[in-house]
Amino acid sequence: MTMSHEQMRVKRDEKIQTTFSDFAPVWLVNDDYHPRDDTVVFNLIYCHPVHGWIDQHCKYDAMADVLYHMGETRISEETVLQLQDQEPLIVGSGEASVPNNPANRL
Repeated sequence: MTMSHEQMRVKRDEKIQTTFSDFAPVWLVNDDYHPRDDTVVFNLIYCHPVHGWIDQHCKYDAMADVLYHMGETRISEETVLQLQDQEPLIVGSGEASVPNNPANRL
Protein backbone atom coordinates (compact mmCIF):
# COMPACT_ATOMS: atom_id res chain seq x y z
CA MET A 1 0.00 0.00 0.00
CA THR A 2 1.49 3.32 -1.03
CA MET A 3 1.07 6.48 1.00
CA SER A 4 0.45 9.96 -0.25
CA HIS A 5 3.31 12.41 -0.10
CA GLU A 6 1.52 14.32 2.66
CA GLN A 7 1.06 11.19 4.83
CA MET A 8 4.70 10.27 4.29
CA ARG A 9 5.83 13.78 5.18
CA VAL A 10 3.88 13.73 8.46
CA LYS A 11 5.46 10.38 9.49
CA ARG A 12 8.91 11.59 8.45
CA ASP A 13 8.57 14.82 10.43
CA GLU A 14 7.54 12.86 13.54
CA LYS A 15 10.61 10.62 13.17
CA ILE A 16 12.89 13.64 12.71
CA GLN A 17 11.37 15.34 15.78
CA THR A 18 12.17 12.38 18.04
CA THR A 19 15.64 11.83 16.58
CA PHE A 20 16.95 15.38 16.19
CA SER A 21 15.16 17.41 18.88
CA ASP A 22 18.39 17.77 20.90
CA PHE A 23 20.03 19.55 17.95
CA ALA A 24 17.32 22.21 17.48
CA PRO A 25 17.07 24.36 15.49
CA VAL A 26 17.05 21.95 12.53
CA TRP A 27 16.31 22.99 8.96
CA LEU A 28 15.00 20.60 6.30
CA VAL A 29 16.13 21.33 2.73
CA ASN A 30 16.11 19.59 -0.67
CA ASP A 31 12.96 17.54 -0.01
CA ASP A 32 12.73 14.97 -2.85
CA TYR A 33 9.74 12.59 -2.94
CA HIS A 34 10.13 9.12 -4.55
CA PRO A 35 6.61 7.63 -4.87
CA ARG A 36 7.75 4.39 -6.51
CA ASP A 37 9.89 3.48 -3.47
CA ASP A 38 7.69 5.17 -0.81
CA THR A 39 10.73 7.18 0.26
CA VAL A 40 11.70 10.80 0.76
CA VAL A 41 15.30 11.99 0.38
CA PHE A 42 16.29 15.27 2.04
CA ASN A 43 18.98 17.15 3.94
CA LEU A 44 18.95 18.29 7.56
CA ILE A 45 21.08 21.22 8.65
CA TYR A 46 21.87 21.65 12.35
CA CYS A 47 24.66 22.61 14.72
CA HIS A 48 26.33 19.61 16.34
CA PRO A 49 27.82 20.50 19.76
CA VAL A 50 31.20 18.96 18.88
CA HIS A 51 31.50 19.07 15.08
CA GLY A 52 29.84 22.41 14.32
CA TRP A 53 27.36 22.99 11.47
CA ILE A 54 26.36 19.77 9.68
CA ASP A 55 24.47 19.17 6.43
CA GLN A 56 23.22 15.59 6.83
CA HIS A 57 21.80 13.72 3.83
CA CYS A 58 18.90 11.43 4.89
CA LYS A 59 16.39 9.03 3.40
CA TYR A 60 13.07 8.20 5.04
CA ASP A 61 11.44 4.85 4.19
CA ALA A 62 7.75 5.27 4.99
CA MET A 63 6.80 1.59 4.81
CA ALA A 64 9.48 0.56 7.32
CA ASP A 65 9.27 3.88 9.26
CA VAL A 66 13.07 4.10 9.17
CA LEU A 67 15.31 7.16 8.85
CA TYR A 68 18.58 6.35 7.04
CA HIS A 69 21.77 8.38 7.39
CA MET A 70 23.22 8.79 3.88
CA GLY A 71 26.28 10.91 4.70
CA GLU A 72 27.09 14.35 5.97
CA THR A 73 29.30 17.33 5.32
CA ARG A 74 30.40 20.21 7.50
CA ILE A 75 29.22 23.59 6.32
CA SER A 76 30.29 27.15 7.04
CA GLU A 77 28.42 29.63 9.18
CA GLU A 78 28.01 31.83 6.10
CA THR A 79 25.91 29.08 4.49
CA VAL A 80 23.77 28.82 7.62
CA LEU A 81 23.23 32.59 7.73
CA GLN A 82 21.47 32.37 4.34
CA LEU A 83 19.26 29.60 5.72
CA GLN A 84 18.25 31.34 8.93
CA ASP A 85 15.64 33.45 7.13
CA GLN A 86 13.58 30.26 6.68
CA GLU A 87 11.50 28.67 9.42
CA PRO A 88 13.27 25.59 10.87
CA LEU A 89 11.52 22.22 10.98
CA ILE A 90 12.45 21.89 14.65
CA VAL A 91 12.47 25.13 16.59
CA GLY A 92 14.54 25.24 19.74
CA SER A 93 17.26 26.89 21.72
CA GLY A 94 20.15 24.79 20.42
CA GLU A 95 21.19 23.72 23.89
CA ALA A 96 22.42 20.21 23.13
CA SER A 97 24.97 19.21 25.71
CA VAL A 98 28.26 17.39 25.43
CA PRO A 99 28.69 14.81 28.19
CA ASN A 100 31.54 15.65 30.54
CA ASN A 101 33.03 12.23 31.07
CA PRO A 102 36.71 12.37 32.11
CA ALA A 103 37.10 8.61 31.57
CA ASN A 104 36.78 9.12 27.80
CA ARG A 105 39.62 11.66 27.62
CA LEU A 106 43.06 10.72 26.34
